[in-house]
Amino acid sequence: MILGHRRRHLATFAALAVLVPVGLVASVAKRAPLPTAEALPEDLVPESFTVTVPDSVKWVREGLLWEELGIEAVRVPNPGGAPLIAFHPTRDLRAPKVLVYWAPGQGPFADVPIGAELLGPLVRTETAVFPLPLRMRDLDGRFLIYSLGHQRMLGTWATRATRGG
Repeated sequence: MILGHRRRHLATFAALAVLVPVGLVASVAKRAPLPTAEALPEDLVPESFTVTVPDSVKWVREGLLWEELGIEAVRVPNPGGAPLIAFHPTRDLRAPKVLVYWAPGQGPFADVPIGAELLGPLVRTETAVFPLPLRMRDLDGRFLIYSLGHQRMLGTWATRATRGG
């Protein structure tokens, strides 16, 4: 009786040793390719990310940390609208899912604090333009550059209240 089970077991495993690799190769070959996108479709891009910066605007580096990150920043005049801030990475950020926040207070911030406002993402070397947060008029704060993929702060930049003395 044991000899019969051994033979059946041997035949089953011999068949599986051939069929499993063949099935794996066939399923990988038949699967649909992963979708890729070079850029977001136009209808998915918020207006705040599509503001163009005039060629006459001079980019101003803001401190040593921004030079280390390779990010230039400038306030952009916006006649008839909210003031804007533009961030321009001069080289690839080499960090996944980089987000820009503004937080009231002077820190130091090791993580994104509660009450920080998400302005939007920084992507590769594309210029990102965001409206300045309304609270920034009355409060000192910091712009935070945060890598969601690495779960760590890449850098901060202190700002002063834009209204008043």
